[in-house]
Amino acid sequence: MIGEADWDMHWRWEIFRRACDPLDVRKWKRDSSAALWGLLGKPGVRLLDSTCGLGDHTINLRDVGFDVEACDASSFVLDHAARNIKDAGLEVPLFVSRWQDLGKRPARYDVVFNDVIHWIYDPGELREAAAGLRDALVPGGSLVFFFADGREPEPGAGLKILEWDWQNMGRTQLAWEHEKDGTRVSLALMNERGADFIDQHHFYVIAEAEKKRLESFTMRRVYRWDFHALSRALKDAGFSSVESHAFQNVKGHGYALNLARR
Repeated sequence: MIGEADWDMHWRWEIFRRACDPLDVRKWKRDSSAALWGLLGKPGVRLLDSTCGLGDHTINLRDVGFDVEACDASSFVLDHAARNIKDAGLEVPLFVSRWQDLGKRPARYDVVFNDVIHWIYDPGELREAAAGLRDALVPGGSLVFFFADGREPEPGAGLKILEWDWQNMGRTQLAWEHEKDGTRVSLALMNERGADFIDQHHFYVIAEAEKKRLESFTMRRVYRWDFHALSRALKDAGFSSVESHAFQNVKGHGYALNLARR
C-alpha cells in the first residue's frame, strides 16, 4: 500500500478537477435524495449528512425538504462545502466530526445519512463508527447506508460485486488530466486486488513553474460489508432492525437505500 487515504489531498485535487471540468455532480445524486424523502421525509425531520464532502448530497437533501446539518472529518473540505452551499442559496449548519464522536450529540437526529460506512475495513473501527452514528439518532431514528441490498443472495454478495468490478476496471489508467492557471495535474490510478478489497493507488503528477512533483496515497474499496454482513454488524452495535428498499434511477440502474433503526 502506498499510504492510507489522505482525504485532504483527495479533496484538494478534486476541487481542481471540478474547476477545470465543471460537471453537475449533484444531478447523479438527486434520485437517492428524492427516494429518501419518499421513505422518511416530512416537515421538521432533522437529518445529518455525516459524509458531507463538498456538499453535493447535503444540498440535494436540503432541496427535497429535510432539515439538514452536515459534518466531515476534514475541516479543509467543509470550508469549500460552506461556499458551495451558500452559492446554492441555502443555509446548513456544518461541523467537524469523526463518526465515532457523534455520540457527543446524543439523540439529536431523526435520520443520519452515510453513503460510505462500508468503506471501513477494520471490524473494530466499524463498531466504533456505528456506535457513534447510533447514539446521534433519536430512538426509532434511521441510519441510511448503501452498498448492495437485501435482494442479493447470501453469502458473499459483496464479493460478487468485487469480481464484477475487477473484471471491468483497468489495472492502470489515466483518470484525468487538466491544466488551469499554469498548473497541470495528471491523476494515474493503479488497481491492486486483495481478498475482499481493491486498493486504488492514486498518483498525482503536478507540473507548475517548469517543475514537477508527485503526490500519492491509496484509497481502499472494501467489499466485505455487503447488506447482509453490515446488517449483522449494525445489530451488534445496537441497532434494532435493518431493512432494504430497492429503486431505479432515471437511467434505469438499480440501487438500494438501506435503513438501520435505532
